[in-house]
Amino acid sequence: MIEAGTEGVYVVHAAEEIGCKGSSALVNDYVYKGKFKWLEHIDSVISFDRYGDKSVITHQMGLRTASDDFAKSFADALDMPQLIGDNGGSYTDSNEYMTIVPECTNISVGYHNQHTKNETQDLVYLDYLVDSLINADWSKLVISRDPTVVDDMYEYNRGWSSTYGRSSAVEDIRTLITSYPDKVAELMDSYGWTAESIVEELGLDNQSDYYSYLDDYAKRRYM
Repeated sequence: MIEAGTEGVYVVHAAEEIGCKGSSALVNDYVYKGKFKWLEHIDSVISFDRYGDKSVITHQMGLRTASDDFAKSFADALDMPQLIGDNGGSYTDSNEYMTIVPECTNISVGYHNQHTKNETQDLVYLDYLVDSLINADWSKLVISRDPTVVDDMYEYNRGWSSTYGRSSAVEDIRTLITSYPDKVAELMDSYGWTAESIVEELGLDNQSDYYSYLDDYAKRRYM
């Protein structure tokens, strides 16, 4: 898109996989240190980090980050009607901007079986998406979400509690693991995970960084 001259602000964030550290630092510097004034002119943050080929994410971590109007207008702008609003997003870098930028989303880029040894990328879809992005009519985008308004987090099962607790979805998974540890272990093994790769992926040697991120996230959202 840059090579094609598609106008926009392009940001490559560091350390997304270990707590969106790059994007959260950028947002914090804007909010608390007055840096990055260009953010005042941004109406939407669009991440390209969603599995599948149909999603325009409207909710991350159980909270609305993009309006349904925006999701529909994004599909219209790209002339890709198969893209539809998806309220099942977990989180990615665009989530960090949700309190200062109206529309924050994540778009399907065509990969499947993510984070497993069977992960694949649909290159035909990816090429189609890139062409659609380059030729999109961005004037069709509808910006309607108020970033100062937090939707009821309990509207969806993936909500995060205001006491910094993990989501109910995580609690369900924890119950499943403790009830059927052997079956869960066998499933993860079938996906190619090893104890060493899990330790590395979760950063279990440095859990304090992860929980520090959760605390910082909760404070930014609810305090």
